[in-house]
Amino acid sequence: MAEKWPRIVSFDRVERVRTTPEGRTHEGAYFITSLEEADLAEFIAATREHWHIENRLHHVLDVTFREDAGRTVGRRVASNLAVLRRITMNLMRLHEPGRSVKSKRWDYALDPAYLETILRTTAL
Repeated sequence: MAEKWPRIVSFDRVERVRTTPEGRTHEGAYFITSLEEADLAEFIAATREHWHIENRLHHVLDVTFREDAGRTVGRRVASNLAVLRRITMNLMRLHEPGRSVKSKRWDYALDPAYLETILRTTAL
């Protein structure tokens, strides 16, 4: 194994605790890292940054665009729609920073003229 992955230094485990009105859940996640044991603060920062990115992307795609509820047939169609959702999400984030993607999507749906503003002001 050392020949295939010469930079592996440690296997680490993170315990995630989540509290909701329904109760508390615990989840363990395992990581293969190239960090020395002394780099614990760096490891914690890296795992938090990873989940920040995951939550920021997937939460918006699932809650705002209901991506997980999609029932597309065919791998190519699903991939193309996923790309279009990400482009749309990024355009919305660029237009009027500070407002949620969900509220912007609602405004764009109600007013086609407002939808044009996102395309005009964020065009490259």
